[in-house]
Amino acid sequence: KTLSRSDLNTDSFKARVFCVVYGFVLIWRDPMQANLEKLLEGYNAGCINGDLEYAFWNLQSYSGIALYTGQELTNLEKGLMTYVKRAIQCQTAAARSMVPCLSAVRELNGNQNAKNVYERFLNTSEDYLLQIDDRRTCTLIWTKRKFMRVMKNDMNGAIEVYKSGLLHPLFGTYKKFRFKTIPHIMNVFLDGLIAFYAARISINEKEQWVAVGLESISLLKEWTKLSAWNFRSKLLLCEAEHLSLTGNELALEKYEAAVMSARKTKFIHEEGLGYSRLGFYHLSQGRNAAAEQSFAKSMQCYKQWGAYALVNEMQIEDMSSI
Repeated sequence: KTLSRSDLNTDSFKARVFCVVYGFVLIWRDPMQANLEKLLEGYNAGCINGDLEYAFWNLQSYSGIALYTGQELTNLEKGLMTYVKRAIQCQTAAARSMVPCLSAVRELNGNQNAKNVYERFLNTSEDYLLQIDDRRTCTLIWTKRKFMRVMKNDMNGAIEVYKSGLLHPLFGTYKKFRFKTIPHIMNVFLDGLIAFYAARISINEKEQWVAVGLESISLLKEWTKLSAWNFRSKLLLCEAEHLSLTGNELALEKYEAAVMSARKTKFIHEEGLGYSRLGFYHLSQGRNAAAEQSFAKSMQCYKQWGAYALVNEMQIEDMSSI
């Protein structure tokens, strides 16, 4: 269909335009948090104009960006619960794409029913969804699994998820992603952290792991030129992990810079993660008191985020023994 000027001057295509602009394009330039309100505006426009398909694709982008920019989890859970229910009522495929983020939110904030979210809303399981021919849903699930392992400091588990993902026919690595959106960004960042940890413990595979990590750093450097707000803290943390691996004393400065960058750009979860990784670095250098301070600051960030499950785990675990 040929669009007339009058078509373009109405809100008829607002949901489609906002889905592309704020879910695909401006995340590479503007602060990611600034796109959230616009994606909800696109959703509302789609509902008003009957464009339900793109209305809910706006919500799918919203759910991922909201989770991975560290939005307060209690309020985010309430919002995602409402949006998933609406997607199911309208029988849209977007419901499958939002449930992985809702599952992560509930697990992070300590909701005891986090594991039942797939059964409750979709009458299925996460493992079953990985078997269906839906690349988008599979990508979101694998990304969520990596993210959760890293945030919980379960780096051995993160390595297992990384390796399992490589074998999945619809996931593989971020190089196979068709669209360069928030899952692509998060996989590059998470793969860098996982790779440098794996290089420490896998002598026989160290060279391969370092190559994966350096590739993440290379991409994050390019992206930081586009938006320092969105990517600088991620780049600095990966660089700190690399310097720590090589025994370079400049690692401390990089960790501290990563934390400060995350704080400045309001990525509260990345600030907490940065403090956690800094704590482990201090432990590796025999600075137990400094490590305790870093872990305490990490827990403060997670409390502010609403990730009470992470706080509880850090309180229960003897961090110096990890």
